[in-house]
Amino acid sequence: MAIGLVAAGLAARPDVACAQDSALSDQEAYAIAKDAYVYAYPMMLTYATLQKLSNFAEPKDGDAFGPPNQFHHARAFPEPADKIVIRENVDTLYSAATLDLMAEPMVLSVPATDRYFMLPMLSLWTDVFAVPGTRTTGANTPRDFLVVGPQWTGNVPSGLEVIKSPTRFVWIIGRTKTNGATDYESVHKVQDGYKLIPLSAWGQKEYVPPKGIVDPSIDMKTPPPVIVDRMDAAAYYGRFAELLKDDPPNQVDYPILHRFERAGIHVGGSFDLSAAPENIQKAFQRGYADGKALVAAEGNKAAGIGGKGWVIRPGAEHTA
Repeated sequence: MAIGLVAAGLAARPDVACAQDSALSDQEAYAIAKDAYVYAYPMMLTYATLQKLSNFAEPKDGDAFGPPNQFHHARAFPEPADKIVIRENVDTLYSAATLDLMAEPMVLSVPATDRYFMLPMLSLWTDVFAVPGTRTTGANTPRDFLVVGPQWTGNVPSGLEVIKSPTRFVWIIGRTKTNGATDYESVHKVQDGYKLIPLSAWGQKEYVPPKGIVDPSIDMKTPPPVIVDRMDAAAYYGRFAELLKDDPPNQVDYPILHRFERAGIHVGGSFDLSAAPENIQKAFQRGYADGKALVAAEGNKAAGIGGKGWVIRPGAEHTA
């Protein structure tokens, strides 16, 4: 499941975007489809999660999700049952944002504070590629960063430090140290100092973020893993190919990417499974099913599900 930027030479020509290698056997197509399912899964799951977290017209008061390109803050500790992806910790307050860098870069500003905070920035592949915070970028120092997408070229205004995202979409999952509920007021002031402003609005005295656009086709009730799990083979590989256009893989992934090309999945091109010969479609469907089963099995194993006796999970309590 490698992740990040792709070498420019791997980008596909539109005229070959759906063409399979004529020598591709059913067994090889099956193996490629199985590996492609596993390889794509982190990006597919993250995209489904960000779609759900950002599909709002207005911020949800007190929750760390809302329209994209804005910070949204949890103003109190989570309840024991709260879980977005994992159980949330209870010694920090969360500040989160989903960025879409397609239109333009975003300016990220952090306040001067000696309170511990961190703003991990995740690519769509789940790589943490930058972590502005007191430990990494300094305490008691205000900082302004220009977060740019992988294809952006332009002039950087004076005073902005560039953070280049390897993908169009970014997930910021910020945390600010909180010493109990009596500390909320002080923490809220720090949270309010985290700002996101489009580059085109940088320098304006008053910037009011626009309302978000709600997509009614996005399932807001079903958990993201279930949303991904319910996709059929054609939808899964088709979306994977579309996401690769703006969220390219790491340039060191060329061996597996060249394998995908033999089956018609090219970085920069679309993929339509229905256009493939019937035998290749069937091979892909088998590879899809077995890739899904493999991801589920490894996930259960890592979580200790189905284990006998004492099951040790890194970072967790021992369970019998």
